[in-house]
Amino acid sequence: MRQLDTRDPGFAAAFSTLLDSARETTAKVDAVVAAIIEQVRQGNAEFQELFLWVQRCLEDGKAYRRQEFATLMDNLVSEPAPIAGS
Repeated sequence: MRQLDTRDPGFAAAFSTLLDSARETTAKVDAVVAAIIEQVRQGNAEFQELFLWVQRCLEDGKAYRRQEFATLMDNLVSEPAPIAGS
């Protein structure tokens, strides 16, 4: 951690440098977060699968392993939907 002293003759320059580096770091973090949000908006398949997995675990009250969940999802896709009223 860098410490600055307002009594130092180079304080103004050092403080400006510190502020510039903080802005650069913030911009980098903002860019990463924006990219993640954009992936979610575009329907990132991995994110959607992870979300469905967690949602199913919470609904069923069971901690499914990834392979168990994949098998559940495969079975849902391969089984025909029940006909209403039967």
